[in-house]
Amino acid sequence: MRTGEQKPGNSDSDKPTGEGITGQPAVRRQGRRWRRILIGGLLAMGLFIALAPQILSQTVLRHELPRLRLRGFVQPIRVGRASLTWGGPIELWDVELDAPDGEPFVKIKKITENRGVWAILFRRNEPVHIRLEQPVVTVLLRSAGSNVEDALAPVLAHPQQSQRKRSFEVVDGALNAIDTSTGRTAKWRAIGLEVATDRPRSAPHRAQLAATLVDAPQAEPLAVDFTWSSAAQAAGTPLGPWEARIKTGNLPLAALSPLFSRAASDLDVSGTVSGDLQLTSRGEKISGAARPLDGKWQLTTKDLMIVCPSLLHDDRLALGDTRFQGKVSSDAASCRVDRFELIAGIGRVDGQGTFAIGRSGTPRDRAADEGRPHEPNFEVRGELDLVRLARLLPHTLPMREGAALTEGKVSLAVASQVQEGRTGWKCRVDTTRLVAQIGQETVAWDQPLNLRIDLHREQDRVQIDALECRSDVVELSGRGNSDRGQIEGHCDLDRLVERLGKFFDTDAHEIHGRVRIAVNWQGDSAGWPVVAVQGDVENLLIRKLTTKTVERRRGEVEPIAIETPAIAPPAPAGSPRDRNERLAQRRAERETKIAALRREKDARRLSQETESSRVTEWKTIWSEPRLKLLGKGRFIGDKKLIEVLQLEAISDGMHLTASGQLTEVWERPEIDLHGEIECNWQRLSERLKKSWGPYLEIVGNESRRFSIRGPLTAKRAPATAVPIVPPQMQGEAGAAWQSSALFGLQTGPGEVRLALAQGIVTLAPFELEISSGKLKLAGQLLLNEGPARVIVPAGRVIENMELTREVCNAWLKFIAPVLSEATRIEGRFSLDLDATQIRLDDPAARALSGRMTIASGEVFPGPVFAEISDMIGQIVSLIDGNPARDLLGLEKPLIRIEQQTVEFKLEHQRVYHSPLEMHLRNVVIRTKGSVGIDQTLDIVAEISFSDELISQAKFLGPLKGRILEIPIQGTLRKPKIDASVIRRLAAQFGQNAVEGIINKGLRKLFE
Repeated sequence: MRTGEQKPGNSDSDKPTGEGITGQPAVRRQGRRWRRILIGGLLAMGLFIALAPQILSQTVLRHELPRLRLRGFVQPIRVGRASLTWGGPIELWDVELDAPDGEPFVKIKKITENRGVWAILFRRNEPVHIRLEQPVVTVLLRSAGSNVEDALAPVLAHPQQSQRKRSFEVVDGALNAIDTSTGRTAKWRAIGLEVATDRPRSAPHRAQLAATLVDAPQAEPLAVDFTWSSAAQAAGTPLGPWEARIKTGNLPLAALSPLFSRAASDLDVSGTVSGDLQLTSRGEKISGAARPLDGKWQLTTKDLMIVCPSLLHDDRLALGDTRFQGKVSSDAASCRVDRFELIAGIGRVDGQGTFAIGRSGTPRDRAADEGRPHEPNFEVRGELDLVRLARLLPHTLPMREGAALTEGKVSLAVASQVQEGRTGWKCRVDTTRLVAQIGQETVAWDQPLNLRIDLHREQDRVQIDALECRSDVVELSGRGNSDRGQIEGHCDLDRLVERLGKFFDTDAHEIHGRVRIAVNWQGDSAGWPVVAVQGDVENLLIRKLTTKTVERRRGEVEPIAIETPAIAPPAPAGSPRDRNERLAQRRAERETKIAALRREKDARRLSQETESSRVTEWKTIWSEPRLKLLGKGRFIGDKKLIEVLQLEAISDGMHLTASGQLTEVWERPEIDLHGEIECNWQRLSERLKKSWGPYLEIVGNESRRFSIRGPLTAKRAPATAVPIVPPQMQGEAGAAWQSSALFGLQTGPGEVRLALAQGIVTLAPFELEISSGKLKLAGQLLLNEGPARVIVPAGRVIENMELTREVCNAWLKFIAPVLSEATRIEGRFSLDLDATQIRLDDPAARALSGRMTIASGEVFPGPVFAEISDMIGQIVSLIDGNPARDLLGLEKPLIRIEQQTVEFKLEHQRVYHSPLEMHLRNVVIRTKGSVGIDQTLDIVAEISFSDELISQAKFLGPLKGRILEIPIQGTLRKPKIDASVIRRLAAQFGQNAVEGIINKGLRKLFE
């Protein structure tokens, strides 16, 4: 063995050493440490997972938990506290759901779901039971929806898919229904609801509801029971066979008042109702038609009363006890009414029979969708007691003063029978003899109205055997069939008003003229009817009797004698003997002449005085010497289309022609009409002067195109009001003229354009040159929601227009009352308006504001300034004891108006204006206050002397810096000042100061 070599196995590394012995326990210790860490981590993770639901319930994520059961809800949700576990029930307390208005519409005390978090995540097909304790729902109703509908609309639109059995329970719920427009409230308590749905499509679902009305101890709880099956959902129908029952007793109808307000805001129904309604839909869907339906109902009311001022004025329709009952059944093509009866205090309707439904096809092929056609066989009878109706509605049907209707009924009979294979229809509407007692006089109308219609089906055509309407004021007759026919009629409006005037109060209205109408139809090659209509109205006049307060000058009512001044008194016998007699004679002549002039002045002034009186006069609403209407159209049933081949209206001053079509006539009709309007403005303006006044005259014979297109009805959106005009409707129109005269000022040619879009009619801005000035108009008519409103944009309306008497007397007098009845006016002005909205249903409440800028002007004023002048004379007269006189020196002083701006505002039928300053020989006069639309005054005139005048006349020093305030009432034509105001103002200045001014020659200064 070589030196230094080691034997295998004898190396140092193979020998156990102390270092190796000590390393093995360290590794074991490190392993145990990691195991402890791992076990601790797993225990912590397990603990975290076990406590995860409880941790989640303490975070803000608890507010999102209700969305798991309310898919699609987008509004904020708040949860007071929550309890979540893996296996136990889920509990939520103090839950609130907000509506789009930001206020909660649902508050729930507690929500409990029987399943835990583990079942929600991994056992989604397990049955679910949710319990709501003490929920409170607040429904804010408006004319076009409610806050609940707004909030739940996304939920209803969200697809709902369920593969599990569900049940839903409400315990001790409450409902508050509030009408936001009227404040009416209905409160329901002790609401219980149970809903159960099963997963198999053939299994039935059921919902049961019970609710008690607050403050109605006599009312029975409202009970609703609804059972349905979803077996037919795969076929595209929302429900399979179903059965429903609604039952209540002695329920006050006031509880439904918030719902009635959606039909009419002022509709109020009182009384109680008891009812039992049962509906059953069974069997399979047949050939695309509805499922067979069986139903019966019985409703009775006690002390039923209907109040609706918009329709019935101040009347209260007290129907007392009513009964409505019936029984009905239907199949795929027919509906059978076994018993139908409605009995009320003013009449009754009853009937029975079979009606055809679900019919389709062209006029040549009117068979049912499948199988043999079901021909109608029914009978309906009705009767209306006009005597009782007139007593219940004395304001809606106003009888003549002292008159009482004693006889009168309207009867209705409609029947259809199948005899010898032929279907016939008969309709009769008869009015019996009308008799009324007026004091000791009896008046009668022997032949008010009798209508008869006889039809039958022959060879797949409808034949009109007789169409007759007989009365001594109206006649209508016609014959024909589905292929060809004619109807003619006429009405004497004068005789109609005369007949009605015997019974009803028609003294305040007048209608004159004659109306003729002719309708002809003929089938085309495809069997569709082409209808031509011609109507003529001759000498149409509609007038209304109005009473108003007017002011007239006394000289217009009765002549005022004006004595002619004598040239000289009778000369004494003989010639004057000396100088004294000559002077005496001349003095007598002067005094006689002065007295005569004074009498003449007093007489003229007396004749100019105004007095108020009530005047009754007829106001023409519309007059038309001749109006001719022509129309021709074709109905195409399989396309649901009406073609308007011709539409023409011809009157004295206007000619309209149009054509187009009406589509989807049975579902959502849409119109597409275009044409042309030609206006003879000279004739129209002459006829309409009584309506828009004598200040506008238009000349021209221009024509412009127009068009209108879009749906005639609007879809109801839950979150918006019902628009007056559908927003999808569009239109354009215009008018033009060659020249016009506005307030006595000549203008050039003009044209206006109107456009309809999104329910808004827009007047395109245009300018009109008027006497070196401009008239600028623009605006919008909002029809996108009710009520209709007019928007006036902010801006300049009149620029540098000439002041004329017509302008002042028409409307400028309301802003500057001193200009009323002015005899001479010179100057120019401009007018700016602020942005304004005016509701057409209540124009009296409109508010309009703006500014009038007067560049300069000179005026010989009218009655308002004359009253101010007389006031100064009366004040001085009270102080010095002399007769009242004109201290301003002229009967009609010339007033100077310098450049200034006057703010004004129309509010509550009055025009309020800021101070308007005028100058009269260094006397400053300011007026401020308001003028009513009825021309009543409530203004204050402030009179002060300028510093320039006081510096020239030192004796005016006591009045320096002082203002004489004169309140003026009365009207524009007859202003008045209270005598107590005169004494107060005289005392304000002091007797010595005013006497000094007079003695030092103030009157001479003004002279």
